[in-house]
Amino acid sequence: MSDHPVTLRQATARDADAIAAMHAASWAATYRGLLPDGFLDAGLADDRMVHWQDRMRESNLDARAVFIAEQDGQPIGFVCVQQEHDHPGEVLLDNLHVLPPYQGAGAGKLMVARAEAWARARGATRLYLYALEGNTRAIAFYERQGWQYTGSEIDRIGGIEARARRYVRPL
Repeated sequence: MSDHPVTLRQATARDADAIAAMHAASWAATYRGLLPDGFLDAGLADDRMVHWQDRMRESNLDARAVFIAEQDGQPIGFVCVQQEHDHPGEVLLDNLHVLPPYQGAGAGKLMVARAEAWARARGATRLYLYALEGNTRAIAFYERQGWQYTGSEIDRIGGIEARARRYVRPL
């Protein structure tokens, strides 16, 4: 890990492959023991590649933003926020991933702050997110940052049912 500061920039469609690689690496490290090894070891990188290439080409980019955290010019994490039409006052913090070697360097806090600013600019009054049950590091991070647990529900990750905890944070 470097002593250089973490910076953020808005992602473009050209960043889809880097985002996909970070997403797959983060899931493989973080969800080990929470999701089946076969899912994490076979085809995850290709699945995330297709997902992010499609997502970054979609036409509703005015309702979504992706920011990449970099250190020394290298991508170390990303955050995706999306305004939900079903919940006009809320913005979904859809993904927040920091590669394991860089966790604890402030990238997560920086990305949450950027997500909050983006949501406020769109008139949202709160952010919400889902954290996979058992992802103790992420849950502890969100709770330290003042996110409030509001319940859990079944989510689907790559077609696999998993219990996720819902958190909200007023803006």
